[in-house]
Amino acid sequence: MLSTFLLIAAAMPLSVQTGAGQGADHAAHSGGQAYHDHLPPEPLPSTLNPAQFQDNRAAFVTYTLAARIPKILYQEPCFCPCHEKEGHQSLLDCFAGNHGLSCHLCKQEVIYCYEQHRAGKSAQVIRMGLMKREWREVDVNKYVQSLPASWR
Repeated sequence: MLSTFLLIAAAMPLSVQTGAGQGADHAAHSGGQAYHDHLPPEPLPSTLNPAQFQDNRAAFVTYTLAARIPKILYQEPCFCPCHEKEGHQSLLDCFAGNHGLSCHLCKQEVIYCYEQHRAGKSAQVIRMGLMKREWREVDVNKYVQSLPASWR
């Protein structure tokens, strides 16, 4: 009886980690952060419209970048506590709602992802850089200020 219980208990975390075919939660492989390792068959959620943040340049820029790379963001973890606090399953979730408006970490991560994608890197390679915390080197204010005022 005890050996049966131990066998079942040992198998349970494996089934949770695999996402039972949904590919949704890879928290065990990314230091506790959730992400998707492939795109879903259904359409991705939209990011919020950046135009509503015209008075907040950093939010406008980061939501604009997020809107340009939703397929990448869907496959990337977020390193702020939104996974535990808000149930986010990827970095895209942060910009599909208001979370990215006030979270400095999410702004750093989306800029990092956008620039890495522009450099031709795949979602998997970008994810490895995120896990190495390379996004910490992104200076959001400097990045935003470096863009021309007319940038859209």
